[in-house]
Amino acid sequence: MRQELRSPDGDVALSPLTMDDAEAHLAGEDAELVRYLNGGPGTPATVGAHLRRCEEQWRAGGPVHAFGVRVGTPPVLAGTVEVQFDQPYLPAGQVNLAYGLYPRWRGRGIATRAVELACLHAASAGATLAVIRVEPENAASAAVAVRAGFAHAGRGEDGFDHYTRPLATTDLVELYTTETSESTRLTRSPHGVLEYRRTRELLRRALTPPPARVLDVGGGTGAHARWLAADGYDVHLVDPVPAHVEAAAALPGVTAEVGDARRLRAPDGSADVVLLLGPLYHLTEAADRARALAEARRVLRPGGVVVAAGISRYLSLLEAGTTGRLTEGMAAAVRHLIATGDYDGHLGFVPAHFHTAAGLRAELESAGLRDVEVYGVEGPAWPALDAAGEGEFDRLVEAAIRCARVAERDPLLINASAHLLAVAR
Repeated sequence: MRQELRSPDGDVALSPLTMDDAEAHLAGEDAELVRYLNGGPGTPATVGAHLRRCEEQWRAGGPVHAFGVRVGTPPVLAGTVEVQFDQPYLPAGQVNLAYGLYPRWRGRGIATRAVELACLHAASAGATLAVIRVEPENAASAAVAVRAGFAHAGRGEDGFDHYTRPLATTDLVELYTTETSESTRLTRSPHGVLEYRRTRELLRRALTPPPARVLDVGGGTGAHARWLAADGYDVHLVDPVPAHVEAAAALPGVTAEVGDARRLRAPDGSADVVLLLGPLYHLTEAADRARALAEARRVLRPGGVVVAAGISRYLSLLEAGTTGRLTEGMAAAVRHLIATGDYDGHLGFVPAHFHTAAGLRAELESAGLRDVEVYGVEGPAWPALDAAGEGEFDRLVEAAIRCARVAERDPLLINASAHLLAVAR
């Protein structure tokens, strides 16, 4: 569990509140903070007592973790955010977030980034759902919650509007924020380039012609949103990683928001195309995948198209066998993966769920989608591209693409692709 966190742009950080913050905290208080957060005007005595309690809570491990929101170098206290565990009004696994900024720092997106960092902290402590309770007339606080990926869950018996955000994807957020560059994933290896080219080819074949509204769920930094927008589509991207959303929103013709595939904010019947090119393998529980597919169906217009990607259960076998990494010890994990779809990270990456073509088709059909067709993306030649190396890529890639086209729906070869693409209505 991390006590110090920093936003991807480096501008906003969270660290525990201490007695050293007393003067700045007292100076920053205004009528809005008194009304919505503090419960009464602060004095040196009350602020000191509060900060001593904060320090005691940190030493005791909670249940309240009080952070200072710090901006710039050297860091300046801009406000506070509390992560409140084990609250009597919330079920187990849920946390309440309470936040407030001093007047000079409002309206700059700082509160949103602070809340996103607080969600990371909550998830690292095992929380599964974050809750923000907002007084109905506090529109500014509600807007922060929405920008941070929370959805309105209704008004509680306490009279507050409740906004919630699932935290099960937060390990994924941290991975893509600190360890993995999604922006280069489809360009840094021969089979990654093949995946990108074939996915683009299959999408252009399957999608409703532009102009049409595309909801790119789990779209990362916008690798596919970029060319879809250039082709004339109206593209809105949803991703749980704030750094991805920031990058995607900078692309021409693309809008983006932080969100979760299992709880989309898009209205019913609002998209001509829904892409799920990442969520189904990152959602390791069948119930979560079903929820994401149900959401895709909900926001799809009649006659629209859902496209969902899966990773083949045979990817690990083919990659490790081709590169010489398939040891006797790894073989047991590979056999388990092929039998169950449960990937444990033995070749890198996070634990995930891998599909067979039949399994991917069944999940879409169980969600009420129809006319499901599943395609192998890279075809059976993709391991050869990686083995030959980048120097041979230009010579081999066209044959590999032709091979993928021949085998894309062959029931005996489809699972030899690294990725699978299901198209449904």
